[in-house]
Amino acid sequence: MASYTYQKLDVSNEEIRLISLIPGKADDDILSSIFHAPLIPPQAKSNAYRPSLEEVEQTLPEDWTVQENLEGRYLFIQLGTSGKPNSWTHPDPSFDNSSVDFKIQQPLPDFEPKYDALSYPWGLAINPVTAHILDPSSKQHQTDIQIGSNLACALRHLRYNDQPRTLWIDAVCINQSDMDERNAQVKRMGMIYSLARKVVIWLGPEADDSTHAISTLVYFGKQVEYFTSEKIGDSPGATEPKWWNPVCQLPYDERTWSSLVALFRRPWFSRVWVLQEALLANQKAEIQCGDAFCPWTTVQKAIQILPGKAGVPREVASSITSYRNALLGGVKRSFTRLMLWATYRHCTDPRDKVYGVLSLLSPLIQNKIEPQYSIPMSQVYMTTFLVYLNHVKRLELLDQCTLGDRCDGLPSWVPNWAISGGVSSGHIIQYVRQPSGLSAAHAKLLSSDTLEVVGKRCARISSVNSSTSDDTADILAAIRLWEPEGLQTKTYVSGGSLLDAFLEVVVQGRTRERCPYARNFPTLAELRKEYQELLLGNPAHGEGLSYLKRFSTVHMLSLLTTREGYLGVGSQGAKEGDFVCVLLGCNRPKLLRETASGDFLVVGDCFFHGLMDAESLLGPLPVHLRMELLCPDGFYETAFYNASTKERSTEDARLPSLSPEWEITQRERTQDDPFFFREFKNLITGETLTSDPRMLPGALEQRGVTLDTFRLV
Repeated sequence: MASYTYQKLDVSNEEIRLISLIPGKADDDILSSIFHAPLIPPQAKSNAYRPSLEEVEQTLPEDWTVQENLEGRYLFIQLGTSGKPNSWTHPDPSFDNSSVDFKIQQPLPDFEPKYDALSYPWGLAINPVTAHILDPSSKQHQTDIQIGSNLACALRHLRYNDQPRTLWIDAVCINQSDMDERNAQVKRMGMIYSLARKVVIWLGPEADDSTHAISTLVYFGKQVEYFTSEKIGDSPGATEPKWWNPVCQLPYDERTWSSLVALFRRPWFSRVWVLQEALLANQKAEIQCGDAFCPWTTVQKAIQILPGKAGVPREVASSITSYRNALLGGVKRSFTRLMLWATYRHCTDPRDKVYGVLSLLSPLIQNKIEPQYSIPMSQVYMTTFLVYLNHVKRLELLDQCTLGDRCDGLPSWVPNWAISGGVSSGHIIQYVRQPSGLSAAHAKLLSSDTLEVVGKRCARISSVNSSTSDDTADILAAIRLWEPEGLQTKTYVSGGSLLDAFLEVVVQGRTRERCPYARNFPTLAELRKEYQELLLGNPAHGEGLSYLKRFSTVHMLSLLTTREGYLGVGSQGAKEGDFVCVLLGCNRPKLLRETASGDFLVVGDCFFHGLMDAESLLGPLPVHLRMELLCPDGFYETAFYNASTKERSTEDARLPSLSPEWEITQRERTQDDPFFFREFKNLITGETLTSDPRMLPGALEQRGVTLDTFRLV
């Protein structure tokens, strides 16, 4: 039988292809017809208004508040009752609940075409299955098309017994051999999934007790609610009203936990494309495994809540923890977070590491990245890096570069998002800080592979001490191998004891003093006391040392010392002679390696005590001040704690007063903002900056700071 021949889509009519899946039983051949239909977004109705959470909050009694759950429903919570949601309805009987129950539905009821979209992992192109295509007018078998075995399995489960089912499936509805069509349709993926009547997330056939896992998730989802504010509560009418509490252990047996692990290790959760397909559909999406299904938002709840609950097996938590950042909504769905998530997901074409999350980005960035499957992967990655750099004026994506992951065709300053598998050693410097203050990047593309950046050359590596043990069970022994000479007697180059500096480096600054919001972090004093006991030969059993055992990444890093006396950690790819540099617009110091031509390679990130708080640009902090990282909304903010007055300030005492033509403005964070930002407005020109004008190169040089220029290749 002849192969199916695609007809060109009418671009002027905004056409897409759809398939009409013919009814059949489990073992019947797969029959369908393919037809074209215009897909034009509907106009929202003018009366489709819903009050915001803030507006509803103003209508509540003083002891009530309101939260929004993943389905978009408003839950009303009475304060002082364990913070649990009390009702789906407003506590004031006179309040019009229909105003908050109403949510704009896309598509609207009369919208055409009506179709379901399929989200599934393509799988390997082996053992293809023949599907038969019928002529839409005659309903006669005319041609064949080859589809993957995973898709064939899905279609046999999804087809109805008594009526056709209209579906959009990327592998069939996009002519994969037509590059122009492929480029254009990929750009429309966000619209296709958001306008679908329903999105079916196909995990595969029933196996590994998956039906039991699905029923477990359905029941769990009826007991708890997860809010867009990232808070948790019990669902109204829950039969297990305590399950929302993180300390409440779930009564699951080994069979249940094993079935959940197997479910979350299905290939769907390891693929790039499927995330945006599910998130764009949200409450219209459902998970299906065999003949069992549950709402996608129920799975979202489990992914967000289970890793933080007491008694959850490590195997379960580890199987879903990496997915949590990708599910963050709104402003927290930043480009840098999405790209780091995509790095460790799989796709057939490495360009899809970018294109596969494109619809989740803000329109301002989406519109600057045009899918082009005809250009090399290296050009796609470089263009993406430069789009983000020019958009946010920061070098945040440089944090995802490591020389050990570099591939042919990529400059060292462009992340290699095509890597897959385990965590790269270049991505384990855990916490962002402000080594360059609140500065913007000053970068210029000199040639196709050379990026000129501005910063400060701070130190040069004199020794590299990699751990001789990768046994995480004996992490304290590995740390002991790192101890520098004179640990208990010497003073550190930037002040304070060498022991304190060493401990700060080992935990990468993750102490309670630095992160007061992190209650599981030990204080530096606790770490010091317990480590001194360890040095005296006493048993190690304190909370601080337990913390080191649980969270240290010593086995993946090298201890680095510099000629200037600084102590730090960095990638095991670091070498003697590498430079420790602070680049403007970077949240971590960089290790740079000079080439014979005087250019520099990006080796990776590093953490050096005494260089993390902009000391190289602004000098040391006064002894009574320390910089803290606060986390009020899921993004870190810096503050300066005064030990004398017990007060905090957002102003850095090392900076001069802001000049009269500038003022600090207040606004809500957007998805386009860099990780650290404050908005400054020039009252004369109207210009706005998301970085501090006092950290511009000219302002720093006027204060006597000598800046360096680096050509990154």
